[in-house]
Amino acid sequence: MQSHRVADDLSRGSDGSGLEVSSSCPSTRPSRLLSGLLSPDLAVPLHILTNEVRVCWLVLLLLTGFAACSSSPPTIDTRTIDVQVSPNANQDAAVALDIVYVFNPQLLTQLQMLGARDWFKQRDQFRALYPTEVDVSSYELVPGQRGPIEQVAGRHTDAIGVFAFANYHNEGAHRARLDRLKNVVLRLNDDDLAVAPVS
Repeated sequence: MQSHRVADDLSRGSDGSGLEVSSSCPSTRPSRLLSGLLSPDLAVPLHILTNEVRVCWLVLLLLTGFAACSSSPPTIDTRTIDVQVSPNANQDAAVALDIVYVFNPQLLTQLQMLGARDWFKQRDQFRALYPTEVDVSSYELVPGQRGPIEQVAGRHTDAIGVFAFANYHNEGAHRARLDRLKNVVLRLNDDDLAVAPVS
């Protein structure tokens, strides 16, 4: 019975093709027809579709594909991270630095609200929970040190965010986001870290 109703709808068209069309994408009847194409109990032969319906159907499929692709977060542009340590950094004591590459949007949200002290306490837990969604480069730096220069390559170029956490003695977040710059200078100053572009 349902297939007869579709046939009746098609036979009432005014353009001889069995389907009323306009200069824009069809609305009411074509939408029923497209619904029929997706329904397992109603098969509509493709040869009865007008050119307008075929075009609109293809546009719908393309837009759906583009929407799925655009939902993925963009990857980082960062390629180098040049670390420079002040001569009086961290009360003239060594400072631990972690550069953290993130591949998970939910984890990115968590880390951008986390301070360095909490990061270093929970680092092993994060790595256990997200073994493929976070990578960490760890350094122990002394006051006055120049370098290292972290080269962002391989899998790290697919990250969606990069953070630096410095474990200073004094209170503070001591966290910086690095992925907004292509070539980064990461300065570990006396009491906190700072980010600047390579000049």
